[in-house]
Amino acid sequence: MKKLSMKAVPFLLAAVAFAGTSQTAEASTDYGNRLIKQVSRGNDVLKVQKDLKDLKLYTTSGVDGIYGPISKKAVIKFQQNEGILVDGIVGPQTKQHLSDVMDSKTSNSSTRTQQPAQQVAQPVQQEVQKPIEQAAQPVQQESQPVQQAVQQPETDTAVEQPVQETQNTEQASAAQESSIGQGMVDHALNDIGIPYVWGGNTHSGFDCSGFVLHLLKEQGITGLPRNSADIYNHGTYVERDNLQPGDVVFFKNTYRPGISHLGVYIGNNEFVHAGDNGVQKSSLDNSYFAPRYAGAKRF
Repeated sequence: MKKLSMKAVPFLLAAVAFAGTSQTAEASTDYGNRLIKQVSRGNDVLKVQKDLKDLKLYTTSGVDGIYGPISKKAVIKFQQNEGILVDGIVGPQTKQHLSDVMDSKTSNSSTRTQQPAQQVAQPVQQEVQKPIEQAAQPVQQESQPVQQAVQQPETDTAVEQPVQETQNTEQASAAQESSIGQGMVDHALNDIGIPYVWGGNTHSGFDCSGFVLHLLKEQGITGLPRNSADIYNHGTYVERDNLQPGDVVFFKNTYRPGISHLGVYIGNNEFVHAGDNGVQKSSLDNSYFAPRYAGAKRF
């Protein structure tokens, strides 16, 4: 057997160190830099859908790169599982948690792959160490900082850097929600006086669900069902004490059993809705609506 050159030692040990870290580098994920929400589309949406499908949260058979109600429902389930803000929007916090979960899943599956590589590397290290044991020890000590430098982003650096960005973007997301809500309120107040028309969804006339869907559409939120009871199955539930302008309020047992009426909350315990007298403003404490209040959703 040929003796190994002293110059070859650092390269061999570096190769051994790299074998233990290359899987970690491959496990990183990228969901883009923008907020992914209702009606977003693109490769970043496609990646989110694929990863949620891998986690058994995205239940439909195929992925299409379009962020619709099914994608939002899967994101909400993931956010609930992770104990983070539940808003159905894929922002930095949700991206970080999804990336961590997928990295952990990839790391676990690659453990068996790393072990044979380490076993193969051990005889090579032994062959090098036998003839030049004393010379190899300083090289190993010098290689340790290299390993630490490669592995470090897996822990502190990767977590600390996005923290401030996450906080800033969450604040931006909250501001965006507030802007959407205020936009719905402004349009709702402008529509007061439009007559009630059964099945109507234009300024010629509205019914209750047609009116709310029209307001949501003006804010870029589409893809919701037409019936008030079905609409109630979408969005993020909001406690009455936490109502914000633009939230959709629902009522039950009006003209039929179950969820049967809805409107848009505008603040001060009031909401705008398409009732028998057309688009009008009413109070949640109204003697008719108060006992029929069923809940609220944020979209």
